[in-house]
Amino acid sequence: MDDYSAICNLEGHYAHTWDTGDADGWAALFTAHGFFEMTGIGGRPDRRFEGTAALAQFCRDIHRAVKGLHLMHTPAIDVSGDEAEGWVHFEFRSHDPRDGYSELSSTMGVYHVRYVRTADGWRMRERIETAVSRNTASYFAIPEG
Repeated sequence: MDDYSAICNLEGHYAHTWDTGDADGWAALFTAHGFFEMTGIGGRPDRRFEGTAALAQFCRDIHRAVKGLHLMHTPAIDVSGDEAEGWVHFEFRSHDPRDGYSELSSTMGVYHVRYVRTADGWRMRERIETAVSRNTASYFAIPEG
C-alpha cells in the first residue's frame, strides 16, 4: 500500500502542478525521457511531448490559452516491483482567460500511465490521455448596473 499511496500522491501533484501552471514542477513528475500523449478526438491529430524540456514548454504554451481544474477519480494501479501501471479517469473543466474569449470547456477521459520508481520516488514514464468527450459552450458576461 505504500507504493499505491505514493503513486496516488504523484497523481495529486500532477493535477495541482498542471492546474496552477507550474510547468517545471509538472514536467519533473515524469522521468527525464518520459512522455505525455494525447489521442485525438473528433478528427484532431494525436499529440506527443517527450522529455523534460518539451513537457515544460507544452504546459507553458497551453496555459496561455487554457485555465482549468482537473477532477480526478481514484486510480486503479497495479504495482510490480519498481514499475507500475495505472488508469485514472478524469474530467478537466477549463476556460480561455484571454480578453474577448468566452468559452467554457469540459473534457472527460482516461489516463493510461506507466510509472517507474526512481531515486526521487515514483515518476511517470508514459502518460497517454484518451479523451472520450469534449464539450464547449459560449457564455456572455452581463454588464453590471
